[in-house]
Amino acid sequence: MEADHRHRNEVIAAQQKNAKSVFRSDMAGQLLGGAIALGCVAGAIVSVLYNAHPTVTIAFVSLPVVGIIKAVRNFTPSKNDK
Repeated sequence: MEADHRHRNEVIAAQQKNAKSVFRSDMAGQLLGGAIALGCVAGAIVSVLYNAHPTVTIAFVSLPVVGIIKAVRNFTPSKNDK
């Protein structure tokens, strides 16, 4: 009985450790993605101010938009998750 209780506590501790590491990884990804998006928007603003070719500005703006679309598409549940 005591061995079962000890095993249950070990499993709970392992699950909590796993949940913390997943949360940390997700947070790091969100922060880096936000930094990249802000950098691209800043690059687009600078390219407008310096009269760069419109293709450069479009490229800077389209990168975060594509990233957001990909994130939203991956967020929606698939048919297998239902």
